[in-house]
Amino acid sequence: MLKQLLSSEGFYTTFLAVIRAIAGIIIAKYGLEVFKANSMKGNFDWLTDLHMPAPHFMAYLGKLTELVGGALLAIGLFRSEE
Repeated sequence: MLKQLLSSEGFYTTFLAVIRAIAGIIIAKYGLEVFKANSMKGNFDWLTDLHMPAPHFMAYLGKLTELVGGALLAIGLFRSEE
């Protein structure tokens, strides 16, 4: 028991889980802009200025990817077991 408490392995895995959850929440927070008309208007305009094909579709695709990917990262879908 004492050896397990003094080991850095538990701290390392806990630290990585916390960092993964924080990063996922931050990414998902920016993905929530898909529900804000002003933010999406800015994305549409930016993608139009870049001459992207289908700027409205690309803006929604990008924001939904941030939302879903951030949520999956926060819950640890792709975590590795060692």
